Parts: sequence; C-alpha cells; structure tokens
Amino acid sequence: SIPVERPQDAQRKGDGLVFLSPEDGVSLQGQGSRFVSTVKAGDVLVWGQVSAEVAAVTSDESLVLRQRPAGDPEAEWLPYKVLPRVDHSDMFAHVHAALAAGKAVGIFPEGGSHDQPALLPLKAGIAIASLGCLSKHPQMPLRIVPVGIHYFSGHLFRSRVFLDIGEPLSIRSALVAQYATGASSAKKQATAALMSDIESSLAALTISAPDLETLEFFWMMRRLVKTGSSAMGLSDQVTFARNFSTGYARVKDTEPVWKARKMIKQYSETLKSLGLRDYQVHKVMGNLARQRALGLLLLRSLMLVVLLGCFLPSYILGLPLLVLSRTISFFKAREAVANSTVKIKGYDVVATWKVMVALLVVPMLWVGYTAITCAIAPYVAPPPWDTEICLLFFFLSPFIFYGAVLAGDRMLLIARSLAPLATVALYPSYRAELVRERQELFHMIHALVDDNGWRPVPLSRGEGEGEGESESEGEGEGE
Repeated sequence: SIPVERPQDAQRKGDGLVFLSPEDGVSLQGQGSRFVSTVKAGDVLVWGQVSAEVAAVTSDESLVLRQRPAGDPEAEWLPYKVLPRVDHSDMFAHVHAALAAGKAVGIFPEGGSHDQPALLPLKAGIAIASLGCLSKHPQMPLRIVPVGIHYFSGHLFRSRVFLDIGEPLSIRSALVAQYATGASSAKKQATAALMSDIESSLAALTISAPDLETLEFFWMMRRLVKTGSSAMGLSDQVTFARNFSTGYARVKDTEPVWKARKMIKQYSETLKSLGLRDYQVHKVMGNLARQRALGLLLLRSLMLVVLLGCFLPSYILGLPLLVLSRTISFFKAREAVANSTVKIKGYDVVATWKVMVALLVVPMLWVGYTAITCAIAPYVAPPPWDTEICLLFFFLSPFIFYGAVLAGDRMLLIARSLAPLATVALYPSYRAELVRERQELFHMIHALVDDNGWRPVPLSRGEGEGEGESESEGEGEGE
C-alpha cells in the first residue's frame, strides 16, 4: 500500500483566537496568536463552521486568506485549528513507480466517507497522478477504471454490496501534452478537464439525489418497481437507480412526480406506524386468505418460541457483544455526525465500529467463557470428563454461536412476518384498504417510470410473481 498523509491527520490547535474582518472578508485578525511562527501560506485554518486557505502571513496577529470563506462566518472571536499544507510529492512518486511497474492503484477520489444523497466534490489527486505519470511515460497504456459501490443496509452485519465497474477511461493525449508543458495554468486546465471526464464516468455508476427525502422517495419507488411480474436483479436495480438519478432533475417539478412523492410519503408513514414493510403488504397481505393467515400466525408464533428456547443460552452469552457493538457504534456515529459537515446518520462509522468491537470482544468472550467452563467442570463431572467438557466447549462453541446467528436471522424473518399475518387474520377490512392503496401506488409509479424512460428492462406491470424484499434495503446505501 502507498501511505497518504492528510492535512487533518496533522491538524493542531491554534494559539489564541481569530476574527474575520467583515470589510473585505479575507483579512483574519488574531488575538494572542503567533501566526508568523505557526502558520504558513497554503495552510488551512478552521474556525466555527468555516475554513479557508492562507494566502500570506503579514504579522503575528494578522494574515490574508486566499478567498472569502464559504458560508456565513460568525462575527466574534473564536478558537481555530491549523491544517498544515502537506507535500505529496513523495506519494505521487510512489504512485508513478507502481504504475510504471504495471501495477494497479486503487484511489477513492471523493475523500472522506459519508452518507450524503449525492457525491461530494472529487479530489484532484487522481488526475494529477495520472497526468504526471503519463508525462514521464508517454507510451504507457494507462486507463482509469471507474467503480460505483452500492451498499444495501451497509451498517448491518452480513449486508450486501454491489460493485458496478464502468468502461475504462482513456486519457486524451492533448491533456497529457498540456500538462507536460509544466506551466502552472496549463497544469490546472489539464487537471480540471480530466477531472470533468472522471466525474462524468463516476456519475454514470452512482446514485445521486439532491436531498435525503428524494433518495427515500427513490428507495420506495425501487421497491414498487421490483415487484412486477419479473424479478429485478441487483444489476438491474443499479441501472434503474442510474437512470433515475440522471433524469430526475428534469421532471422533479412536474405534477405527476409531486403527486407520486406525496402518495409514497403517506404510504411509507402508514407502514412505519404499523411496523410493516412494503414486501409484506405485497407478498403476504395481498395474496393470503384469512384462514391461512390465522394458521400461519399460530404456527410461526410457536416456531418463534421453540427457536428462542433452543438458542436462548447462546443469545445470553452473546449479549455482551450485542450491547457493546451497538452502544459504542451508536455513540461513535453520533460523535462523527456532530464533528462532520458531510455526514447525516454516520452509517459508515456504525459499520466500522461494529467490526472493530467484534474483532476485540469475540476472542475475549471465547477465552473468558472457556475459562469459566474449565473452572466449573470439575464440580459437575469427575476427571477426566471435566477436561473433555472444557475442550469440547472450546472447539464447539464457535460453531454453536454461528448456528445461533443463522437461527437469529430466521427468527427475525419469522418475527417480521407476524405483523402482516395478524393484520390479515384480525383486521380484514384494514388489510383490503392497505392493499388497494399499494396497488394504486404501484400502477402510478410504473406509469411514471415508463413515461420517463427509467425502466432498465421491459418488465410487465402485473403484480404476479414479483420478488419481495426480505430485508430493509437502501437505508444504508452509499455512493
């Protein structure tokens, strides 16, 4: 791997306080500061909710910013942080050497992880590395391969991810020649042009929406489109998402779209209030007789009790892992959201901390429970059976816990099915109203998709043998 030092990794607290002059918006005054010895041109200062690059340091208590900060700086003295300018020449040299050796280099040009509904502005490092390498090795067959990463409930264990690999992007020879001149303005123009090509390639592979509400509208619309007479695979779902994200801006203010958004919002709120999911309304409530629903309700309730009784000891032993992973990841996500301007729910932080906690806690629990078993075994079994019990627990407990995890998945599916079964069996009139509402919404959404050309494959509008969703998809989806 090639290490990359980031400015935020070397950030430090600045001395004193700063205040932005309201007259020109670029003169930053200091109070108790030592700008001459602690700040250099090219460094970035962060205060309040704004940041800006330093153009020149004029004294210990005065400096000039390169441009007026975006947003609305607070008109008061505030503490600040200094993000020093990092020299990446050594890193680029390693990238050039790796590419010259015929290796592939993976780059995430979007920067920090986030859960925004659209892509963040891309960093220019990928363009600088590519153009710099081709300037040194003009005959190298260098290609940039765009990759879209689509998460389905990525903050949950055993969730799914879809990789959409696009067409390799060739770098125009004119841009390489322009960059090779060495002139600063020429380099910036060539870099900007290549970044535009890269952004276009990535935009064709990712799901983008102007806000979270629009993204939630798309998720529900995708669920409704999936449940036609033909199943929609993951690749078709991604194609549909791409068509939606590129075409939505053109029709977002039309009456059909606003009407569909209003109905989807009402339908989603109804489902949340009842603890139901869309696929349950489609697969269970729409196709099940009342008598059969009552029988399934009793049978699955019994199955749930039996499974819970069989695996309850394993769940009790695994409770520390569950509590610790959820609690720590929750607070870490909340902390990350509070300290970030690009995170909404911090689902990427949740996933990371769940894995980190599990890697630490699982071996500790395994060894700890084995030690407890070895300590108790002599009191319940005579030698040499106490040693046998200890060894059996040590070697078999991982398989037992894994079986409990699989059984837990099954129990979760059974528990989720009880609500729609109870609605069908006990409230037939309400069930008919909800199914009718979904059917109206189904036909409206399919008409909207057809009219705007968002459909990836020619699916029928009939709600026959559609593929329901067995899990909540989309809430953890990222770009």
